[in-house]
Amino acid sequence: MNYGILLLRPKDKFIKINLKGIEIYNMPVINIIKENRNLILKKVKRIGYADYVIFTSTLSVELFKEYLGNDEFEKILDNAREIIAIGNKTKEQIETRNVTVPEVQSTTGIIEVMKNKKIGKVMIVRSKNGNKNLIPNLRIIGFKISVLNIYHASILKPVLLHMNIYNKLKKGDINAIIFTSSMIVKGFFLIFKKMHKKLNLKNIHIAAIGRETADALIRKKIKPDYIAESPDINECITTIIKKLNN
Repeated sequence: MNYGILLLRPKDKFIKINLKGIEIYNMPVINIIKENRNLILKKVKRIGYADYVIFTSTLSVELFKEYLGNDEFEKILDNAREIIAIGNKTKEQIETRNVTVPEVQSTTGIIEVMKNKKIGKVMIVRSKNGNKNLIPNLRIIGFKISVLNIYHASILKPVLLHMNIYNKLKKGDINAIIFTSSMIVKGFFLIFKKMHKKLNLKNIHIAAIGRETADALIRKKIKPDYIAESPDINECITTIIKKLNN
């Protein structure tokens, strides 16, 4: 049987997947905006080294390395007691390092991991739109926190592509939607609201990557059919296809 899967992504971060009988529709929802490099470098200088360095996404690693340069990036990692990353893909970005990936691959998982660690200084490299609970929870445990908001996301204005996606949803060409972050959830509904289009997602399989994304959907009164613990898109698509076939 043929299926259409709508993948909600940042602009220019599309994924091409060739699977027999599966049509992947990439829909841009947000735009990734880099923070000012000079301001980031000044803040890194003020922070100095940390006992723990936490990366919340692959992009946080990529931009941190880009801003600092490879030598300074390596120095910061060399001086850390431990490096913690959300997701195996993020771990793969940090070459030749022992990196801890929480069992629950989200900020909740990071908090659980840090409960058992020796108190020290923590550097968090992340998006400005990141989870607001991480920092206060780590401070309650006793850690000294320094945050590097290295990029942020803005919601895109509606364009013709969004109208095309709406028509596919209306016609029943899309069987499943993958929401990849809480910001994507917010952006998806806002784009169609600005278009004055009412969405009917009743017969569509809804997948959320991560508990935080699922919670954002639940706040919209949408219960996800599937919550992926790992941020791996390919793994999520494979699971969705199995569920659609059952």
